[in-house]
Amino acid sequence: MTRWQPFALAGLAETVLYALNVAPAVNMLCAVTLGTGAVWACLAGSQPGGPGRPPAAVAALLLLGETAAAMSGPPLLDLPLLMASALLGTAALHPGREPAAGRADPPAPEPASNKPASNEPGGHEPGGHEPARQEPGGLEAALRRALRDGDLHVAYQPIVDLRTGLPVGAEALARWVHPEHGPVPPARFIPIAEDAGLIAEIGTRVRREALHRLGRWRADGVVTGDFSLSVNVSPGQLADPALPAAISAELVDAGVPARCLALEITGPVPATAGRVLLELRALGLGLLVDDFGTGFPALGQLRRLPVTGVKLDPSLVAGLGLGPADDEIVRAMVAMCRALHLTVTAEGVETRRQRDALAAVGVRHAQGWLWGPAVPPAEFAVHWHAEGTAALVAEPRSGPR
Repeated sequence: MTRWQPFALAGLAETVLYALNVAPAVNMLCAVTLGTGAVWACLAGSQPGGPGRPPAAVAALLLLGETAAAMSGPPLLDLPLLMASALLGTAALHPGREPAAGRADPPAPEPASNKPASNEPGGHEPGGHEPARQEPGGLEAALRRALRDGDLHVAYQPIVDLRTGLPVGAEALARWVHPEHGPVPPARFIPIAEDAGLIAEIGTRVRREALHRLGRWRADGVVTGDFSLSVNVSPGQLADPALPAAISAELVDAGVPARCLALEITGPVPATAGRVLLELRALGLGLLVDDFGTGFPALGQLRRLPVTGVKLDPSLVAGLGLGPADDEIVRAMVAMCRALHLTVTAEGVETRRQRDALAAVGVRHAQGWLWGPAVPPAEFAVHWHAEGTAALVAEPRSGPR
């Protein structure tokens, strides 16, 4: 498919419908939304499929990817320029149940170093309360003082191999404990840091500290030689042409191979970031699309970006093992990523049911409360030491099986 025709999308809902083999009571809505606000949509009632239907979901997803790619090309008509993109999503409309009030938009991607949902069960922050309820201006001043005084810390959440339960890496996350108000959720202080122009400094500090920690862990035998660290990177940081050289110098200084570092892209990639991404890949780093499945990126963009993997959003994991629809959607995404030679890591895993369902659909790596929250480096080294036995059995900390 090299050119797109609007009315060619009319049967797309039915294609996805039958491919996903969803239950008869569920309706599917496929839509293409233009920047002008106009929406082309097709609502189709589902019908049960037969044996062999679910694998066709891969073809449906790839079709959407081709559609998105084609829509990114030049327009067919000589009309004012419209910026168009395609997003894929599903909505279950059950009889007798009212849809949730409010917006139906997918949640906005989290900023850099902001991952509360995958660290605590149900997305709650440590302590179960909302600390540091201050006006944004006061919190910004306190954040600046914390940066000046070195009061921001890095915590590490394990990423495990679902086949063995052993750690293959960790995600490095920024944490801030206010001296008077206690822990401040990343969801609160990261947006303030972005608005105040502090996010690049925070990201650099987290990355440098995490790399030096990994260098020490490697030297002390705490982790194996293949253990890797993931660090969030904001879209603004990717627009900095000096970023590849800076990371290259940090890797040398910490004594860490480039293959042991992955950058998680937390939002839409700026148009000016293409060269930066290519230079980062040339270094040998991993480049991961964070929160995959919530709207960023469009499938056509995923094929063009020089990324090495994706991290499935916790919202895709929550319903696994409860019914065939959620499982088959994830199975299709995994198959698509394999076709594009991308790794897949699941976030927000809280139960053994979800863990087993992920393994059944082909996901190899995962992180979440099932294996514990993000913890300080000393605690991580004790619990997940390469020569220890704590990683051999992963029991849920809380929640249903």
